[in-house]
Amino acid sequence: MAREDGAIRLRFRPAEGGLTAKGESLAGFLVAGEDRRFVAANSKIDGDEVAVSSREVATPVAVRYGDPANPPPSLCNRRAAGLAVPHG
Repeated sequence: MAREDGAIRLRFRPAEGGLTAKGESLAGFLVAGEDRRFVAANSKIDGDEVAVSSREVATPVAVRYGDPANPPPSLCNRRAAGLAVPHG
């Protein structure tokens, strides 16, 4: 995990075939600032990383993925269609 320009970037171990999203968009991420109040996040695949941010959180410090109270998670690798393993 690295903080960069108002976002958190999550790096994943090389996933067979790269990262993709099931369905139309990447879903299932929440982000929080120092107050630890998690809000729905915008997320984008960038190579073997996912950038997570929200307009509501100027300086993100934490990310959640797959929280049961939010949209079903959709991150997977291209070949096995399962979740890639976080790196580090």
